[in-house]
Amino acid sequence: MDFIPDESSIKIEEIKVDSDTLEMLTAIGMADLPGVEKVDEAPVGPAFTGRLGFLRRG
Repeated sequence: MDFIPDESSIKIEEIKVDSDTLEMLTAIGMADLPGVEKVDEAPVGPAFTGRLGFLRRG
């Protein structure tokens, strides 16, 4: 590396995790890491049914 930047490009102020990840961090004693924040889980869309209508042959 030719230079050392003033601020790291991988510096992260906050780490957003879901409840499952937070439980895993708690289990290994790392839930109190700086910046770890629990967020509400995003709603999940409908599951893929495996049927592709545009591939029908007529």
